[in-house]
Amino acid sequence: MDEKTHALSIDIGGTFTDFSLLDLSSGQFTIHKLLTNTMEPDKTLIEGATELLNSSGVAFSALIVIIHSTTLVTNAIIERKGSRSALLTTLGFRDVLEMGREQIYHMYDLQARPAEPIVPRYLRREIKERTTRDGTVLHAPDVEEAAGIVADLVEEGVESLAISLLHSYRNPETEQALKAAIASRFPALSISISSDVAPVINEFERTSTTVADCYVKPTVSRYLTQVEALISKAGYQGKLLVMHSAGGVMDSEKARQHPVRLIESGPAAGALAACFYGNQLDQNDLISLDMGGT
Repeated sequence: MDEKTHALSIDIGGTFTDFSLLDLSSGQFTIHKLLTNTMEPDKTLIEGATELLNSSGVAFSALIVIIHSTTLVTNAIIERKGSRSALLTTLGFRDVLEMGREQIYHMYDLQARPAEPIVPRYLRREIKERTTRDGTVLHAPDVEEAAGIVADLVEEGVESLAISLLHSYRNPETEQALKAAIASRFPALSISISSDVAPVINEFERTSTTVADCYVKPTVSRYLTQVEALISKAGYQGKLLVMHSAGGVMDSEKARQHPVRLIESGPAAGALAACFYGNQLDQNDLISLDMGGT
């Protein structure tokens, strides 16, 4: 087995992709930068990593870990480049994405309009079901009715589905049962349920987060699968770790399951870098600016 002598970190933004190679024995960093191919960011990743490792005389097999941060999820939502998505929710809650918290969108501009919901109204469908605030199921949904609704959505070209039912944070069984039934009938459909993604009490926060998760899930899943295939082919033998919004890391499978957790991946990495350099300089009071090109 090859000795593990280095660690590689990669940050992909909408304009540039940055690479940093750490020599574990000496602590020396070597950096590299490429313009991001926004159509095929995985190709930029493997191209830049190969160039950096070759120039440093390091093989992919000598890497103990590859850590990846990115703003691709953020940009996909901002630029509306995610999948065609739909929402399945409790009867009467179809418009929660537009109602939001019923707060002024812009404090000093009363005419400012909030961004349009990721899922347009005609792709937001309701089902008859009700769970009480303590988690008691008063009325279970008709699975066949739900399957028929989803069949219509698939006919509309929907690639991913968010399921957010009233009070599912207290009792996730109904959402879980719907997900299992729909997945068995539509195996190609990507599904996110709110009790998994954001099991919190507030309907808007839970639903909007679940919708964002399903919106980027097919894109993130394809991207990470392609990256893993490329680095494995190049000789890397370890796991691909992805930075999440809290500044920690998770494996690529977890990232595929809950891609919304990557929405602040790039900015979180920038904040951690500022903290690192502040410690190196013995400076506790710093202002850090992180500007991208998107």
